[in-house]
Amino acid sequence: MKLLILCILFFSFNLKAQVFKIGYLFDSQNAGWIKDQVLVVKDGVIVEMNPKEIDPALSVIDLSGQWVVPGLIDAHTHLFLNDETFSYDFSVGLKKWVNKDKDVKMALASKRARQMKEAGFVLARDLGNQGQVSENDISSIKDILVVSSGAGFAPQLGQLPPNSPKELSIEYRKLADGLENHLYPIVKLFADEEPNHEYAKLEDLKAFTTMAHKQNKLVAVHAILEKGIELALASGADTLEHGSFMTDAQLSKLAFTSMIFVPTNYQTLFLNPKRKTYFHEDSIRDFKQNCSNIRKAHRLGIPIAFGSDHYFDFPNEHFGENLIEILIGLKKCGLTNNELLKLATFNGAHTQNVYRVGKLAPGYLAHFNVYKKSPALDLKNLLKIEMIFRDGKSIQ
Repeated sequence: MKLLILCILFFSFNLKAQVFKIGYLFDSQNAGWIKDQVLVVKDGVIVEMNPKEIDPALSVIDLSGQWVVPGLIDAHTHLFLNDETFSYDFSVGLKKWVNKDKDVKMALASKRARQMKEAGFVLARDLGNQGQVSENDISSIKDILVVSSGAGFAPQLGQLPPNSPKELSIEYRKLADGLENHLYPIVKLFADEEPNHEYAKLEDLKAFTTMAHKQNKLVAVHAILEKGIELALASGADTLEHGSFMTDAQLSKLAFTSMIFVPTNYQTLFLNPKRKTYFHEDSIRDFKQNCSNIRKAHRLGIPIAFGSDHYFDFPNEHFGENLIEILIGLKKCGLTNNELLKLATFNGAHTQNVYRVGKLAPGYLAHFNVYKKSPALDLKNLLKIEMIFRDGKSIQ
């Protein structure tokens, strides 16, 4: 009987499994490349690497001579938000946007998700600012995986201007409200509020984080100002979002926590001369500040994840290509091409605990991109994607 069961299992494996012969595979955990690798995929999951023998009955896909990278991850984005002020007055822009019809937001998110897929992204970690969009609405986005925080928990108004009762009711939850009706896999907390300069109480941040962890949810804490960052560092949260005005002393503290740092540096988009219409001097200052944080955090061994914080729609531009542009722009912050790829794969995957992505190894989903030219030599080669595989199936 045992022999019969083994034979059935073996036949089933042969029927559904496929083999990928890869010339250069990106080892995202170690930020390096491994030559001449073999992946065995069954039912969309990698089940084996470099088997001693390959059954001749299996389907073989030859990617020798090609460069293979896990599907890319944006760990901080806003698929459903469009800031039509182009960050000149985000607070006012947000108030205007959250009252838009849901159909408008869903159409925007669907277009962006499709363009992210075309650029090789597999997952977006969406951190709110969408107003009345439910978890069911978010799960209807099919082109990429989306992990959302829903509305953020803020001490007062979050990022909305004063006197915004209607918007407040659909965009933010008060810290005192609790997590009973929070259906999302990530909880977003505001340690500080920009531009309102309200601060959460440390005991509230700690209590919320404890409750979220008991529900197996990860906690992302928004902190931009120095005082807010101090609160975030003591909160016990899983990720620190933004961290713009972090001091050297706070970076040293961050190195002794288990938090992943998700700095946001969308300002690089506004440094491109082709967008001179939208340029403002603050972009240069903010880019340098955030780059300094990234450079210092990297030296201290702090895990950093790529987060675009992209929420603009430039006319006749491709949202997914904009994300690649932001990633390439981070080279100015002193990281190598391989280190930046790690930020957008392995590290990004650890900002969520829903999907096994960001690495190509047994037990992970077979989501990967194929390039003819090496992204290790030039990150611009990410814009020349040859093939996209999701669940081991070619979608391009």
